[in-house]
This record gives sequence, C-alpha cells and structure tokens, in this order.
Amino acid sequence: MSITAAYTEEWERWWKALQDVELVQFLGKDNIPFHTVIFPASLLATGEQWTLLERISVTEYLNYEGGKFSKSRGVGVFGNDAQSTGIHCDVWRYYLLSVRPEQNDAEFRWNDFAARNNNELLKNLGNFCHCLLDFAACKLSGIVPVASSEGVEECAKLGAELACAVNSYVDSLEKTKLREGLRAAISVSTLGNAFLTSCESWKHLRTNRDWAYTHVARALGVVRLLAALLSPFLPTVAGLYLHYLGLQSEDGLLSSDLLAGIHAPQTLLAPGHRLGPRSRPLFREITADEVDALRARFSDPQGTDAGVPFLGGA
Repeated sequence: MSITAAYTEEWERWWKALQDVELVQFLGKDNIPFHTVIFPASLLATGEQWTLLERISVTEYLNYEGGKFSKSRGVGVFGNDAQSTGIHCDVWRYYLLSVRPEQNDAEFRWNDFAARNNNELLKNLGNFCHCLLDFAACKLSGIVPVASSEGVEECAKLGAELACAVNSYVDSLEKTKLREGLRAAISVSTLGNAFLTSCESWKHLRTNRDWAYTHVARALGVVRLLAALLSPFLPTVAGLYLHYLGLQSEDGLLSSDLLAGIHAPQTLLAPGHRLGPRSRPLFREITADEVDALRARFSDPQGTDAGVPFLGGA
C-alpha cells in the first residue's frame, strides 16, 4: 500500500475501491498468516472501506542443486548474480517461471537451466519465429502474403489446436497457475513448428505458390499470437517479435479481436502488411562448459539455511 502511495497520489483508486479492484497477491508460503489474517484484520478494524484480498497464489520453496540457497555462504544465484552472468533477463524469467514451485518444492539446476534454454527457447520458440520471419523477409520481400483456399485442411487443424492451447492458457492464468500458463504459451510455438515442418512451404514456393502463401500467412499470424501470450512472461522477447512483425505494442494485447482470430490465424496480420526490420536470433546456446563454470562459481559448500521462498514474479 505504501509503495503505491509513493508511486502515485491516486493510490486510493486501488486501495479503496472494493467494487473496482480484484486484489490478487503472490506470496511465499511463510507469508500466508500475515497477508491472509493479520493485515486484512487490521484494515477491517479501521472501519474504512479498503480493498481486501480476493485470492492468493502461494509457492513452496525453491532449492539449489540438491541443497539450499545461502547468500551468506555464496551458494546459489541471486538477482545481482543473474545480471552478472550475461544471460538475458527473459531467459531467467522463463526458467524461473517454468520451475515455479506451485505445489511442491522445486529445484534450480544449471543442467536444467541450459536444457530449457537450448531446447525450449532456442530450438523451439526461436527457431520457429526467426526462421519464419527470415524466410518472409528473403522470399516474400517482407510482405504478408494473401492466403487462399489452398491447404485449408491443415490450416483448420492448426486453428483448432491453437484454440485448445489458448483456452488452456487463459484458464491457467485465471487460476494463477503461471507455470501451466507458460507451458501452454510455449506449446503454441511447438504447434507452429510442427505446422511449418509438415507443410514445407519453402519447397512449394516455386511449384505451388498459393499453397505456400496460405501456410506462411497463417504461420505469421501465430507469431503475433505468441507475442501476445508471452508478453506477461517474456516482455522483451514479445516486444521484439512485435517489432519484427511491424506491429505496435498494443497489437500484442490478448484482445477480443485477437482471440476471435485464433481459428483463422491468417486474419491476425492483414494481407500486404509490411513486416518490420529483419529478424535476428534472440537466443543463443548455453554450452556444457558454461554450465560447469556457472555451477562452480555459485556452489560453495552448503550451509544450513532454509530454502528460498519463491515469489514467482516475472
């Protein structure tokens, strides 16, 4: 509350707005008594109309490499340490949210960190978006092609699969299951990769241009959808994909219009729309040697400190 008041003189629009604000708090499990009993009781005791807690999202502990985090002993990687590694903040966001301990204690492991970066971000998300955008820049002069009736069966299947993934995403976020929401978002990239691989648009560009154009137009729409789904988790990456698509930040909102176009993703980018600057790879491989060096750097002998309560913010 004091943080909001320090930020704006209109803080009461959030903290004295019972009918307009739904207060959701993200907490480590050791903070439950204060935020669910003590603080709400203090507000009620004033007799004023305060915004009260609607629901909470509580996490268990995040442990480190089979032991416990200990800042005093230099065991584990903390915020300032993460910055010093040179690994982009969105990679950290992705990993920490993908292992968010929503039901049980979870483990930070450098091997897992590298594997998720290399397989889920670099080879899945990065491969789909960069290869597609680069193909459109090289072969289509950076112009969104006109979709035709060619290949409609594959496209209809893609639309149905996207709708299922997005429904799972929305349901997970409504229930504050951030880890599941992120998993649903990245599954959209998996669907896009499978769609491009099965259609092989690059092979059909000379022999059946309408076929190729139809599939590329739909796949480009999936990139816009991905930017919207990933924006709460990977804001820098989402913003760059919008930039490469030639779109503005507001085009990355999960609006009703965007949701309505999921079954026909070619409608998410207008035919003839000019894409933005040529795409660049956003992710790089984290090598086994890097993993060994990072593990050694942040793994002094274990102490007896408790695990770190994980707040789960991006």
